[in-house]
Amino acid sequence: GLTDRVRFHPVDPAELDHGDGYDLVTAFECIHDMPYPVPVLRAMKAMAIRMVARTGSRAARDRALERLTGNLRQFPDAWLRVGNFYSGRGDWAEAERAYQEGLRAQPAEALVYKRRIASCLAASGKAQEAQSLLDEAIRERPDDRDLLSQRGSLRIALGDTRGAIADLRHAVEKHRLVSGA
Repeated sequence: GLTDRVRFHPVDPAELDHGDGYDLVTAFECIHDMPYPVPVLRAMKAMAIRMVARTGSRAARDRALERLTGNLRQFPDAWLRVGNFYSGRGDWAEAERAYQEGLRAQPAEALVYKRRIASCLAASGKAQEAQSLLDEAIRERPDDRDLLSQRGSLRIALGDTRGAIADLRHAVEKHRLVSGA
């Protein structure tokens, strides 16, 4: 009776980048046999928290997301996950807020957070602010091809064809140097 409504997917949760498509996560008779069960359990917990955040009431969602961000030792990338959650819902203001918190909590990952913040700004109609942020990041990392590509795409949207071509050409050159193509 459930075959049209239920699907089973055996996967290794430690290797999943996200688990937003799952409503139930289980581990049967395996945790005690795993050489490193903590990453698996951590990933399963994060998936369960995101499931509650995705499907529950606003209060349940807020509590679930607080569980992620309230334990940065267990979930060091919690703010990134929360930002991705809101970004996936098109809630650019909340995504940007989460990424800003992540930038403060994980300064070593500044580049990741700045790129995500720039994407939120661009998506919410703040393209000039997004470009300023990308300009700042490129001053710090002038040869980062992902940053150059992102700014080039943004420049196309802003009508700066010449700047876009320069950024994209530079990104392609950096790719050739790295890949040997």
